[in-house]
Amino acid sequence: MLVSFSTSGDREFFRAVLNRFGISGFRAELEDGTPAAYRSHNYYDYCEPAAGQPSQSLSSHLRSVAESVFLNVDSTPYDRQMSRIQPVLFTKSSTHNENLSLGLVNHWIQDLRGIPYGFSSEWKTPAEVESATFADCKGKAVALYQKMYSSGAQNVRLVIGRRTSTSRKTHAWIEWTTDSGNYVLDPTINWSAYRSADVGNHSYLPLYAYAGSRKYRVAAGTLVAKN
Repeated sequence: MLVSFSTSGDREFFRAVLNRFGISGFRAELEDGTPAAYRSHNYYDYCEPAAGQPSQSLSSHLRSVAESVFLNVDSTPYDRQMSRIQPVLFTKSSTHNENLSLGLVNHWIQDLRGIPYGFSSEWKTPAEVESATFADCKGKAVALYQKMYSSGAQNVRLVIGRRTSTSRKTHAWIEWTTDSGNYVLDPTINWSAYRSADVGNHSYLPLYAYAGSRKYRVAAGTLVAKN
């Protein structure tokens, strides 16, 4: 695969996303400009809409990851909402653990999944999630993100996207790239991690992603098959 990006970090992130679906043999050629439809989106059923969301449906613009590229960006429509949890995203772990147990991660997912669902207009911090009697997808995803980073996990991303291609609103979850595979971690819906290849091309469709201080968005692109 040949992919042109302005930074190596963007290239590695896109490669990880394509590996999630086992996509190979393509050359990515990014078109100039990004449609306005990518500026802001609805949340999934458990989340609050971002300010300035377009009234038009996103379904006609949403593409599978095989037809999209991820760009590193300076800001996203959710930055103001996420200001409360930025310290969690920006915190760097003092440990490096490439062999974090999947069993331990599943234990964390189960603990968070067991918290009754309750919508919050704010992004809750992990401490607030653990002390509350309910939490939504935003809070549960951030809490899992912190647990993984504090335990030395690498290549962990907080993702905002659509759980299915027909979802009316967007959702928050975690994606984790490891040597043994790529995983979708959704402590709001699921009781354990799923290999990305097993969720299919029409589920867990990312729109924005956050990894430390880096921010990404899906942008329209053209993938041209090369023999």
